[in-house]
Amino acid sequence: GQAGWMAYFRGYDRLIDLKDGALLAEWPHIKWKEVQAGNPGLRIGDHHLPSQTVLLEIQGEGIFRINAQPYRGSLILYRTPKGKLTVVNRLDLEGYLVGALTSETDPKWPLEALEAHAVVSRTMAAHRVRISKDKPFDMTADTSTHLYHGVNAERQRTREAVQQTRGQGLAYAGELVSATFHANCGGHTEDAAELWQEKREIPPLTGRADPYCRGLRHFRWEMKLPVRELERKLNEAESDPGQLQA
Repeated sequence: GQAGWMAYFRGYDRLIDLKDGALLAEWPHIKWKEVQAGNPGLRIGDHHLPSQTVLLEIQGEGIFRINAQPYRGSLILYRTPKGKLTVVNRLDLEGYLVGALTSETDPKWPLEALEAHAVVSRTMAAHRVRISKDKPFDMTADTSTHLYHGVNAERQRTREAVQQTRGQGLAYAGELVSATFHANCGGHTEDAAELWQEKREIPPLTGRADPYCRGLRHFRWEMKLPVRELERKLNEAESDPGQLQA
């Protein structure tokens, strides 16, 4: 959502309009370019483009940097109606998982644990691709979907875990499950039907007791807020608690 990004591209690069596939520019050896939302379109370095959505195909090593952070694959730039930028890293699923897995796990974990998490993360990402067809991106890079820190997060053990489980995912009744995960459930998970207000039960995602979270980080936590604010929030949720006594 920032107004400007600094991007560094290595190798031979092609700038393509995603709407009609037209080749907009070719650069043999470009370095840092400032990317900003134009009025209209986009501005990349000295190039003013009428296009609202462009693809930067990175040739050669296939690595580019955004504000000094390295990523693999290619780069999609969207100009939003409000004149901001949405920057999307486009890459294949298995390549994404090598960086994403280390962002959510510790490479020192046993390899079997990393492999299990690779299957979960792959399932979650594939499920997001399926339900995000009308959106400009499938995953975010934060905890709202899945942490992702690009090339800097890649490790040999997580690469091995991804390779050993290549193409494996989790399904129920012939469909991918969401495979959403968390750091600590507090001792018992919630039914997905309650969490997402589903109209049907999803047996693999029903609540289960979990003794393994006890004593770990976030198992217990507290939040302080005024009683009246708590009453207001409960009333907004249609719980109608009345006036709290304690």
